[in-house]
Amino acid sequence: MDYLQPHRGGKWRVRVVVPPDLVEKIGRRVLTRTTGTDDFDRAMKIATPIVREFRRIIDRAAGKPLGRVNHKYVRETSDEWFTPKWIFDSMPGVVFDLDPAAPPGGVPWIPARCHYSKVDDGLSQPWYGLCWLNAP
Repeated sequence: MDYLQPHRGGKWRVRVVVPPDLVEKIGRRVLTRTTGTDDFDRAMKIATPIVREFRRIIDRAAGKPLGRVNHKYVRETSDEWFTPKWIFDSMPGVVFDLDPAAPPGGVPWIPARCHYSKVDDGLSQPWYGLCWLNAP
């Protein structure tokens, strides 16, 4: 794991560098947290959710929509739920004709040629072709 580094006393820590354009918004150049262990294998397991949390902090600061996760930040900031990018990454070459329940402008990683949103009342519009629907 690129984010795991040795720290004081032989303990391992997670370190993620904040992109320069987001430093002011996040208030730090680097996000760090100790794993509390000197065992590398255990530190790897502990580090995975920490890195995930740090990535969410950076993505949220960048204004990116969060993936569909039951996470406190999503519930506190939005009622929109998005299918995670990895779902579409696992379907290379698949392009949908329509996403009838997208946020305005669509989600950048959903490969759909056309998007309907709440503004368009996508559930009452005509559907066609191969549709992707993450139901509202």
